[in-house]
Amino acid sequence: MRIGVFGGTFNPIHVCHLRVAARAKELVGLDRVVFVPAAHPPHKADEKLVAARHRLEMTRRAIAGRPGFEVDDLELRRPGPSYSVDTLDEFRRRHPAAELYVLVGVETFLELSTWREPHRLFAASRVVVIARAGRSFEALAGVPWIGDTPRAVLAGFDATTGEAALDLGPTVRVVLVKIAPCDVSSTQVREDLAAGRAVKNLLPAPVYFYILEHRLYGARDAGA
Repeated sequence: MRIGVFGGTFNPIHVCHLRVAARAKELVGLDRVVFVPAAHPPHKADEKLVAARHRLEMTRRAIAGRPGFEVDDLELRRPGPSYSVDTLDEFRRRHPAAELYVLVGVETFLELSTWREPHRLFAASRVVVIARAGRSFEALAGVPWIGDTPRAVLAGFDATTGEAALDLGPTVRVVLVKIAPCDVSSTQVREDLAAGRAVKNLLPAPVYFYILEHRLYGARDAGA
């Protein structure tokens, strides 16, 4: 079984989170994608998070009825910073025979050297690097985690049309995934909500109504 682990603050979860997970699931051939809301992400210490219970419930509502999507609250239940390598250790304990895949964006992949024990992360899983519109895989040339993958291979993948996946091989343990444009961000959603701008098309409907119900992110009925 191939399990994708999709971590994030999901503050809030939005339509592009779901699209990224769905396209990675199909293009990489994942059996399941597990959304893992972070409690205390070390690299987002300055981000103002709504209560964990709200982020967990929004994630649950966002994926409800979507085959192959699950949510796991293990990082919310675990004290201390939310380190991905600790999360993968727990997934490996639960699913010793599964192939684990960690889903990250290009920008996050470029910062992996600052993560806790990144070598253990690669030992425990393969890393799926996802690029959206305007993001170049050629920018990864020379990054230690992709070994001696030639720049021409990365540039060639950038030049291909349509959505696609490129497996860099069992030694490198990285899969590149290119998907169609989807440029919503949680920061944008929070700012729009606080300013009273329309966000209904940026969020799964159950998440939109949950935010209004609980007045999260300064949401107001008017303009939302």
